[in-house]
Amino acid sequence: MASSLFALLDDIATGLDDVALLTKVAARKTAGVLADDLALNAQQVAGICANRELPVVWAVARGSAINKAILVPAALVVSALAPWAVTPLLMIGGAFLCYEGFEKLAHRFLHSEAEDRAHHDALAAALANPAADMAAIEWCKVFGSWDEDTHWTNVVPEDEHDRVRADLLAHLRMAPEDWEEYWTSITDYRNKVVAHHDLAATVLKYPHYDVALQAAHFMFGCLRDFADPDELGGIPTDLDRWSDTVAGNMSAIVRAAFAASAPLGSNIRGK
Repeated sequence: MASSLFALLDDIATGLDDVALLTKVAARKTAGVLADDLALNAQQVAGICANRELPVVWAVARGSAINKAILVPAALVVSALAPWAVTPLLMIGGAFLCYEGFEKLAHRFLHSEAEDRAHHDALAAALANPAADMAAIEWCKVFGSWDEDTHWTNVVPEDEHDRVRADLLAHLRMAPEDWEEYWTSITDYRNKVVAHHDLAATVLKYPHYDVALQAAHFMFGCLRDFADPDELGGIPTDLDRWSDTVAGNMSAIVRAAFAASAPLGSNIRGK
C-alpha cells in the first residue's frame, strides 16, 4: 500500500508542477467574469455553452441583487440621518470609477501586443491543459475522501492522525478553516467538473494548485517516515528529484516516438 501511495504522490507532483503557474493565470482571468459590472468585462464568457455560462450569469445576478439589497437601504439611511455625507461618498464612488476607467486605458496603451498575446497563449494553455484535471483527480486520491483506500489515513497509524494534520497545517501556514475551504475547492472541482461533469455545477474557476503541491511534498515525507523500509525500494528521498526523473524519462520517450515516426510524415512540428 505504501509503495502505491508513493506512486500516486509522484503523479500528483508531476501534474501539479506543470499546471501551478498556468492555473494562476486561468483563475485570475475567470475570476473577472464574476465582477458585478458586466459592461467592463464584455465578451469574457463569449463562446461558452449556455449550460456552463448560465450558472455564471446567475451568480452575478444573485450577487448584484444582494449588493443592491444592502446598499439601497444604507443609502436611504445615510441621506436621512447624515445628508452631509452623501456628497463625499458620491465623490469617493466617482473617483473609484475614474480609476477603473483609467486602468482599462492604461492596460491597453502601456502593454505591448506581444505581452497581450503571450498572456492569451498562457491562458489558453491553462484552460486546455489536461494536466489540470488530472492533478485534481490524483490529489484527491490521497487527500480527498477518507473512504478511499488510497487516502493517507490508511497508511499513517490512527493515533498519529491528529499530529500529522497539525503538522500539515503548520507546514502550509493555514488555519483549519482555510484548509477546509481549500480542500473543498479542489474536491468540488474534481467531483462536479472533472469526474462526473455535472452540467449544473456551480464551480466557476480553476482551483489554485500551489498549496496542493506543498501538501503533496509534505505528505511524501510523512509516508516515508511511516512506511516499512523494506517496501521503499529505490524510491528517492526527494519528491522533486523523483518528479524530474519521471518527467525526463517521459520526454525521452516522446522524443524517441517522434524520431521513430518522422519518416511517416506529420503535421506536428517540434520546437
